[in-house]
Amino acid sequence: MSAQRGLVLLARGGYAARGVVYLIIGLFAVLAAQGSSQPTDSHSSLEALLSQPFGNVLVGLVVVGLLAFAAWRVLQATRDVDHHGREFKGLVIRGGLLVGGFTYGALALFALGLLV
Repeated sequence: MSAQRGLVLLARGGYAARGVVYLIIGLFAVLAAQGSSQPTDSHSSLEALLSQPFGNVLVGLVVVGLLAFAAWRVLQATRDVDHHGREFKGLVIRGGLLVGGFTYGALALFALGLLV
């Protein structure tokens, strides 16, 4: 597999996992708006997902995807794959991508901690 193909798969898997996490949070937010006491943030949403049938498998998949997304964000920031450049604006954007990568990495580690 070429490096380019690997990066594409990494990015796609990461974006898919991020989308799943946001869908879960959104679902629980809708339930909370209807009067149910469901979680409305990412940490409590992952904890609630863990209690579902096959929750360990689902959270495990989310962990893998979030780690992939975190790695992709770090690569975007450090390798400038989106060609933001080295001017001030580009460095600010790349800094934001790096912070995002660390944030998603932390969320993945939190989810991994739920499994252990």
